[in-house]
Amino acid sequence: MTLNDNALLLQLSRFSCYYSPSQVLVKDVDLSVHGGAIIGISGVSGEGKSTLLRCLAGYHPLGAPIQKGNLDRKTLRKQDISLVFQHADIHLNPIRKIGDQLMDLPIDRTRSDWIQLLERYGLKPGEDFIEKFPYMNSGGQNQRIGWMISLEKNPKLVLADEPVSNLDEDLKRFFAELLKNYIKQKDAAAIVVSHDTAWLRQLTEEVFLLNNGKLKPYDEFQSDHFLQLNQPIEKETSTLNISHLSYRYPGQNSDLFHELSWTLQSETITGLYGASGEGKSTLLKIISGDIDSSEALHWGKIKTKSKRHAVLIGQDATEEFHPLFTVKDQLEEYARASSIDESHWLSWSVHFGIDSDLMSRKPAALSGGQLQRCAIIKALLSRPSLLLMDESFSGLDDAQFYNIMEQLSQLMTEEKFSVLLVMHRIDLLKSVTRHCYELKDGDLNEVSF
Repeated sequence: MTLNDNALLLQLSRFSCYYSPSQVLVKDVDLSVHGGAIIGISGVSGEGKSTLLRCLAGYHPLGAPIQKGNLDRKTLRKQDISLVFQHADIHLNPIRKIGDQLMDLPIDRTRSDWIQLLERYGLKPGEDFIEKFPYMNSGGQNQRIGWMISLEKNPKLVLADEPVSNLDEDLKRFFAELLKNYIKQKDAAAIVVSHDTAWLRQLTEEVFLLNNGKLKPYDEFQSDHFLQLNQPIEKETSTLNISHLSYRYPGQNSDLFHELSWTLQSETITGLYGASGEGKSTLLKIISGDIDSSEALHWGKIKTKSKRHAVLIGQDATEEFHPLFTVKDQLEEYARASSIDESHWLSWSVHFGIDSDLMSRKPAALSGGQLQRCAIIKALLSRPSLLLMDESFSGLDDAQFYNIMEQLSQLMTEEKFSVLLVMHRIDLLKSVTRHCYELKDGDLNEVSF
């Protein structure tokens, strides 16, 4: 699919991969990757994009799929291929400082070099970040560290799987330029998988869609109207009032939030965005009770069907499920605890595109997007007054996002809950929220579009 005069680094000829003959993920794909090329791949969740990248890298933490056809890495060695993961914090040791982990890498860099690199990637001051543990960073900050490590390995081929899912628009542009410059200077190549097709088009004109096993030129998804999910209601009532909230991270000298006040309306989808590291995830953890600041939270009247004040769906859906039990077994346990009939909650799963076959599998057998949808169902089974969604759509394309938000909007009225939606995609927030706020410098400001 790609022809130029630069060195051929990787070639696929009638390449197929699958875990079972009835589930062929990639079928008879032909692809040539030359130095200087950046190739973007999009497609709905579960089509096999991540599996394809793992095959190209020879990296199979969950077991290698059956492969047929020809996969020729030419002169590429294992150390010439570098992976950028969607959730970089998974691949950082949680009990070791960032600096210690960087110094252990087989890369010729001094501690001072790493401090300068951290600052180049927007992690300032570098002296502070090198002393942090990964859990002290936001998802986007750890994502920047993942990018830094991957490119400092000086690879000839970069394979990136949803590499900007937790980053704001400014950082997405930064990494697009960073990768383009790297590829040009090193005569390397990159294959980038992302649901964010707008970002892929900033990165490269060569974008493909993986659909039904075939790789073909991408026709950009177009929504012919904004969703009217939040029609005006006669009288707004509040689900949550936050009053004079102050919080600082342990060991820090200044407050992340200082005397913050905010009101969230009932049966409403509210949007929240802001730069990485501003404290969006921390604010959601405070609202959910994972971080105790209960004296600042004042909840409205609990609706009849609600069992809990707030339930948080985090950025990484794998943390929502036990790896040794099937998804259905775990969802059934939550349904029993909330006295929800099986036929009732199974209808939710159908609307969210999760069939009985998927639910009968263990979490590791589902794609990231499929598991994210299951995490939404799990949260709804707790019947919260407020559903907190922290970048919960990073594994879904725009069409799936709109479909799920339509389903949530309908369930919101039936089940009497509200939604607080945290995303970096401001264009998507605009189309589905009545109220939207920016978190900046510890303060919240409502924005109009």
